[in-house]
Amino acid sequence: MSSFLNRFNEIKTGEDMEEFLSVVGNFHDGVLKEIHILNSAFVEENLSMAYNFKYDMRLLVQRQWENPSAVEIILGDVTEVKLQQPDCIWSSSGKVEINKNGEVSEISLDLDNSSFTCRRMFWRHASEWMGEKSRFGECLSLD
Repeated sequence: MSSFLNRFNEIKTGEDMEEFLSVVGNFHDGVLKEIHILNSAFVEENLSMAYNFKYDMRLLVQRQWENPSAVEIILGDVTEVKLQQPDCIWSSSGKVEINKNGEVSEISLDLDNSSFTCRRMFWRHASEWMGEKSRFGECLSLD
């Protein structure tokens, strides 16, 4: 595991997911502030393609409660994303499916109006990341 991920808690079981959702109060009175998607596939400068198609995501969720007020979530090997009109998160749910070998086969996270399915999930307190400022890079606003 990279040193970057050492700062995060990994979700590996249903109990991990339940504890996570309890710690973040099911994200009640929260907003999905930022999403950053990275595809592992790319085109080289010589125009050859690296065919490692896999999406990873970073999410920042801010909420109107303390400890934590904001949470950074890393989703690895994302297989499905459903984004709806942005709105306040009133509740959230999640589940971890384990295969017959005892390994995680799928993790689902539903944030009321948006949902994510992946194979790995990590999270950390990020309460220092409150406010309007973009944390994952340049912010584009068309307003």
